[in-house]
Amino acid sequence: MKVLLCLPAGGFLADKDGLMPPSGLAPLGLACMGAVLEQKGIDVEILDAHAGGCSLREVKERLGRVIPDVVGVTFTTETRFQGFRFIKAARRALPRAWIMAGGPHVTFAAQDTLERLDDLDAVCRGEGEYTLLETVQSLERGGSLEDVSGLSFRRNGRIIHNPPRPFIEDLDTLPLPARHLLDMKRYDGFKVDVPGRGKISFTNIMTSRGCPVGCCFCSTSAMWGKRFRGRS
Repeated sequence: MKVLLCLPAGGFLADKDGLMPPSGLAPLGLACMGAVLEQKGIDVEILDAHAGGCSLREVKERLGRVIPDVVGVTFTTETRFQGFRFIKAARRALPRAWIMAGGPHVTFAAQDTLERLDDLDAVCRGEGEYTLLETVQSLERGGSLEDVSGLSFRRNGRIIHNPPRPFIEDLDTLPLPARHLLDMKRYDGFKVDVPGRGKISFTNIMTSRGCPVGCCFCSTSAMWGKRFRGRS
């Protein structure tokens, strides 16, 4: 199986304050999922259409060259319409591919998204590493998708929501993000003033998941749970 993980144009959020470089930050969620797939010997690539400034035509050309069996697309509520257009373009380029969506928007709007987007085959709810892995493995061997926790999918015109997947208790069991699947040079526009050294490029890391606070404007507690989980 060949998997292509994608971030559509628009990235994850609109830059209202002019602080973000045009490329945005490296999509470490995709890199984490890519690392888990690689660990199991699955062929995986990442397409960051936002950092690459790819038009939908260029996206379709890339998909036509890679010809993945599974396409995974992530987006937020703020960038959902770019995500929807990406999925429609992917379906036109790859009529027989299995197209999945993940991320905070579809996690909480799985039913609505699948009802409104016929080009989408499934939604990966919540933490995606093992839901994606088990889906790919099930598709490869022709197994039952109803055994994959955290998956919502369409079968014979009916939308099925499998039970939620428990949170990963020990984040150290996950491999580090597969940054080699990203063109990291595209993300060097983010700089911070360091006293005595001037502006220095930096990158993002993910050290923990979960938040006990539960702010009404933030999806973190609902997406990752209210219990703080950290890497060692």
